[in-house]
Amino acid sequence: MDGKIDTIKGRLKEAIGVLTDNDHLKREGQRDQVVGEVQDKAARVAEQVREEVARAVEKVKNARQAPDPTVPPRDARGPPQTEYGARRPESTTRPLGPLRDLAL
Repeated sequence: MDGKIDTIKGRLKEAIGVLTDNDHLKREGQRDQVVGEVQDKAARVAEQVREEVARAVEKVKNARQAPDPTVPPRDARGPPQTEYGARRPESTTRPLGPLRDLAL
């Protein structure tokens, strides 16, 4: 709303500046028009950002509430498995620490 007021005020100032042959008032009116247009654009962009943020928040809320029915609960999956579903052999673990470079 403030942008529209500044735009209208600028148009009036510019028109009065043209009628009175006052270059200063004419330029001031042009400046007020630009300021009003920038304020209008900023208000539109701010509203779009608010809407996008609200949509993103809603998506996150919906995603957190509805678990994926195709994925079994964590406890039902069992221990991690390697490729082709085979379990990892326990004997292939290497020692950690200062001797890890020596272990083959």
